[in-house]
Amino acid sequence: RFFTIVPHIAEERVATAGRPTEVQKLPDDRWKQFMQAIVQVAEVTKSYGIQCTLHPHSGAWLETEDEIHRAMADLPADLVYLCLDVGHCAYAGIDPVKMYRQYASRTPFLHFKDIDGAVLERLQKQKLGFWDGVSGRVFCPLGHGVVDFPGLLRAMKAEGFSGWVTVEQDADNKIADVDARLQKPFECCKLNMQYLRSLGVVDPAAAKAPDAS
Repeated sequence: RFFTIVPHIAEERVATAGRPTEVQKLPDDRWKQFMQAIVQVAEVTKSYGIQCTLHPHSGAWLETEDEIHRAMADLPADLVYLCLDVGHCAYAGIDPVKMYRQYASRTPFLHFKDIDGAVLERLQKQKLGFWDGVSGRVFCPLGHGVVDFPGLLRAMKAEGFSGWVTVEQDADNKIADVDARLQKPFECCKLNMQYLRSLGVVDPAAAKAPDAS
């Protein structure tokens, strides 16, 4: 069981999502408060037998590669773990496979999503923000973007990953057409599962099921 902390979208960071060299950083005293709050939450969840994981997120105060490394160094390794969202990593210019390998022993939970590289490049050139990215469909079906899922799955296998993965499809919930608002993510989710199956990902329960013949 996991309790995942996702830092809230910060107005000061929304405009620079995807452009890590331009982000406004938390002052050291605010960062210290941030880390202390995470530890306090993690201590409570641990008392209930629930693992606390930290989810870096685009447009939040924990987004860039240096911020992830800083948080992992500042937080107790036996108390706070990493929920690695490979899509948000790619959005921030981070190699998610390399990041996973570095923190594999501390990553029991991953979120799978993909990033359209052409859309991200346009957002960066035009200096558009996170919500522009969501409405512009920067989050694309798995296998259609820049995330190296075959490489990630190989790394997970090599590290003996035995945790959990959530397959996500971020979408614009402000679309006026309700059917389109619901159907587009649904169709993308079907494509995501087809793609993962094409890479050899199977349902563990189905894989262990006895042969009916």
